[in-house]
Amino acid sequence: MQGSVVVDASSLAALLLPERYSDWVEERLAEALYLHAPSLIVYEAANVLWKKHVLLGAIDGETLRAAFRLLERLLGVVRIHGFQEFIVEAEDIAVRERITVYDASYLALAVKLGARLVTLDVKLKQRLSGRLREIVVAP
Repeated sequence: MQGSVVVDASSLAALLLPERYSDWVEERLAEALYLHAPSLIVYEAANVLWKKHVLLGAIDGETLRAAFRLLERLLGVVRIHGFQEFIVEAEDIAVRERITVYDASYLALAVKLGARLVTLDVKLKQRLSGRLREIVVAP
């Protein structure tokens, strides 16, 4: 079992609405003693649900409400960290790796905690260099 894992919105969304990698995410997170995420995960995950309902019509209203209730429960087991805890590190990673501050926030938190980042964003992992690539767990 691993100590801490940082979970990103793509992984959390896979737990909220079944998809190809939902089981993979569940297995990776089950290996961790503690789950962490930056506060932006709340908004990113909620936006995924909204988009699938409102813009894509991929889920109905009942599924949307059930997913939001599940999101609320899942967030109860994830330690949420404020941006102020890793803002300087996130800026440094974003500029150096030429990635969004959103993605850099998850990475900066993982670095700070000495944790791995579980994500479905394979392209992100491919873009990273050195040590950062090594802490990212992706399918």
